[in-house]
This record gives sequence, C-alpha cells and structure tokens, in this order.
Amino acid sequence: MALYPLRREAGTKQLRAQPTGWTAPQGSYAIILGYDTPGRTEFVDIGHGVLVYQDLIFPTTLRTIRAACRLRGPSSVPAGTKWQFQLRIDLLAQYTRTIEVGRTVDVHDAVMNVTQWADGVTTHTVAAGIFLVSA
Repeated sequence: MALYPLRREAGTKQLRAQPTGWTAPQGSYAIILGYDTPGRTEFVDIGHGVLVYQDLIFPTTLRTIRAACRLRGPSSVPAGTKWQFQLRIDLLAQYTRTIEVGRTVDVHDAVMNVTQWADGVTTHTVAAGIFLVSA
C-alpha cells in the first residue's frame, strides 16, 4: 500500500488523535493535519498539503457551515512560503487563514456561505486542509 500523508501513521499522530497539550471539546475530535511531534521535519514543496473531506448534500435551508479550530504553525517554513489553512467546497477555497510560524491561534468561527450550493439534491465535497503556498 502506498504511503500517503493520512495513511502513514493514521490514528497515532494524524487524523483523529490526541494532540500534545490540548483536549478536544466534548463531542468533537482533534484532527491533526501533518504532525504533532516537535522537531519532526518533512520535505515539502509549494502546493503540497494534507486534506480531509466529506461528501454532503446541503439542504435548501442551509446557509452557512461553521468550524472552530486550533492552528499551530511549524517552527519554520522555507523562504518565500507560508502554511495556509483552507476550508473548501468542491475544491474551491471558501475560507483561508495563514498559519503563523511558531504561533498557536484559536479560530472560533470560520464561516463558509453555502447558499449557492444548497439545492437539496447535488452532492458537494467539503474539505479542510493545510497547504504550503507562496508568500
């Protein structure tokens, strides 16, 4: 089996896991995109990232999708780049936030307006991910 980012150590350091120094609120999960191990390094290039997704049909009454998340930036990034958190619908970024080097930030209300997709019939892919992008 090929080793993709979410298969290499799934369930131990990635996806639904217990991150270092933080507990997910009751009824929710911590989803780790990347690694939670201090000092671990990987070779990545612009455009590389990790994405988790789910296919959904938006009911006609749905107006927004909201997410709360904790973003912790790596200790360094290559010159001319930055890590970016994205919420996507059908691969199109609807919400973005730069993940600052060496800082942790809580995002309490990341909002995506979904009214244009809420027809109650069509399946859409909703995704969350981190990506290395040009600064």
